[in-house]
Amino acid sequence: MYHMKNILSFEKELILPKCMYPLKNPIEATEKVTDINISEQVTKFLKKMPNTHLLDLEERQDKLLHKLDILYERIKTISSFCKLENHQEPIYKSVANNKPDDIVIILNVETLPWFLNIFLKSVGTINVSWHILSTVPQAKVIKIQDFFKKFQHLYRLQKDAKINFRLIFKHMAKTQIKVSSLSLPIRGTVSIIRYLCLIYKDIVPYDYNNHEVDGLLDIFFQIESTSDKSRQTIISKIFMYSDTWIFNNNFSIVDLAAFNIIKQMPHGYRLVPKKWFSDCENIIL
Repeated sequence: MYHMKNILSFEKELILPKCMYPLKNPIEATEKVTDINISEQVTKFLKKMPNTHLLDLEERQDKLLHKLDILYERIKTISSFCKLENHQEPIYKSVANNKPDDIVIILNVETLPWFLNIFLKSVGTINVSWHILSTVPQAKVIKIQDFFKKFQHLYRLQKDAKINFRLIFKHMAKTQIKVSSLSLPIRGTVSIIRYLCLIYKDIVPYDYNNHEVDGLLDIFFQIESTSDKSRQTIISKIFMYSDTWIFNNNFSIVDLAAFNIIKQMPHGYRLVPKKWFSDCENIIL
């Protein structure tokens, strides 16, 4: 079946089977089937083989084992160079070092950008323009306009600013951010907060290596699209053991995400400690 290289020369010919699976003839029960034992033939051949051939085989085996040892050492060396101490760091650097000049944020009419205030306060040099599409109901238009009147010192055009934020309010839209016409949008308010915390790292503390932080953010991401009743139940449980800040007794991205959701809810401030809510307002707004 397969032609092999001749390692040892020998004169005697081995008897090989002509078929892979010999079967007895069920009709002629008396037919004798010759059992060709190749293993036995090779054993007899090796016993009669001169010692020099065995020594050649051992030498060949030793050479192969030595080559395998060299290969193993090379693989170990390569693997040591491939170890990454901080595998998350390159991801963070790639985001932080590529701050886009133009960011488009599409918002649902029910979602006001409370989370943006803290970034606009801290960065300072950002042009902000906002647009309300004609499909938005008039009652919602008034609510949006009142928000921007209250914080007009933040949401305005600024001289010499090189970064542009454009906010577009759509009826029945899903909140998302677009940083490029070729890239995929970042969906959900919590995901937008994550992104902004990475490109403006010194504003809101975000330990992106901490699984507990990401777990809490995932919870807030999920309750964005749930009913107010479900939100109330989950938020009450989160604040059951929190007197000051939600995580680690320090203001962080988790508090910003929670505050943004609570501000969207009617009377949401009643679900959380008064001190926490007041402290968040002072820091964020």
